[in-house]
Amino acid sequence: MRTYIKKWKPVELALLAALALALVSGAASLGRQDALQEKMIRLHVIANSDSDADQALKLKVRDKVLDFTTNVLQRSENMEDAQRQLQDALGRIENIALREIVDQGYEYSVTAQLTSAEFPLKEYDGFSLPAGEYTALRLVIGDG
Repeated sequence: MRTYIKKWKPVELALLAALALALVSGAASLGRQDALQEKMIRLHVIANSDSDADQALKLKVRDKVLDFTTNVLQRSENMEDAQRQLQDALGRIENIALREIVDQGYEYSVTAQLTSAEFPLKEYDGFSLPAGEYTALRLVIGDG
């Protein structure tokens, strides 16, 4: 009985090395994404509608809420503490958002909740957040 041992050609070795590198890189990327998702609370403000006016209002509400929540989060010791402080501040966050809505001349309601939500890939100036499930401070304006 004769045993046949295949000799690898340089092209085959290069392809295997590239495949191994891609697999290792992909696994590392998933690890970074999981680590990022565990350390981040995303703000998700949903406008009453897709109209230009409602979208502009959404951005103004976002800015007011970000000002407040940034201060809350800077005082947090860790992710659990941040979530607890945000949960405790939901009524205040709703009031801040509602005040901005009224100041802009609208009569929409607003609800805030801390939840888990699926987000698409988001590109910012200089970095991106991968798609995935994140803890989110979610504000719904009006009919959202």
